[in-house]
Amino acid sequence: MSRPLAERVRDPFWWGEQAGHVFLGAVFALPAVWGPQAPLTGACAAFLFGSWREWEQRPVESWGDTVADVVFTVAGGALIGGIVAWAEWM
Repeated sequence: MSRPLAERVRDPFWWGEQAGHVFLGAVFALPAVWGPQAPLTGACAAFLFGSWREWEQRPVESWGDTVADVVFTVAGGALIGGIVAWAEWM
């Protein structure tokens, strides 16, 4: 039985894992971002990558952790998209 999400968020290792998800989302989404919609295209690309990655890790032990992993991956894609959009605007 896996630990519940409420217990995992108190673990510093879990936060390191989520930082890795942000990094993966940013790296994977980087080729997909351009123009003023860069945060949206980055988030969409990261969502596709994160969903596929979590799908490959079936069976799901914790749905809360799975959703958190995808959310942090999408945040990374949106973050790199925002950085690219800002850099293009400057």
